[in-house]
Amino acid sequence: MKENTIPSNRCKNLEKTQTTKDPNIYVLIATYNRPKFLSSRSLPSIVNQSYQPKKLVIVDDSPHKNMRKRNKSILNRYFSEEEYIYLINDHMPGAGGAWNKGIDWIIDKNPDSWIAILDDDDEWR
Repeated sequence: MKENTIPSNRCKNLEKTQTTKDPNIYVLIATYNRPKFLSSRSLPSIVNQSYQPKKLVIVDDSPHKNMRKRNKSILNRYFSEEEYIYLINDHMPGAGGAWNKGIDWIIDKNPDSWIAILDDDDEWR
């Protein structure tokens, strides 16, 4: 049985092994009006990985401000504000355009980084 080592700012009832922050790994998630999947699939699966990303990059394609607030509220249950960046993609070009925006941001900040792309409705095991 795993020992629960999630910091108090993370969701309760998730189990996690010992983790290490990797200085060159960024996780990129594009999302569009699907906070349910962020909270039930993608974010818990990131938290449960042995290696934690340097930064989680969320690119939101939604034009709805209330959806953005909801997404940020969910993010704050799993990660501190220092652990993620929340980008808004006003032009809504779809997942490909959102990924490009996130990749451009990551490469600008750290050109030697590794980028792991996770859809908002997917999970890692």
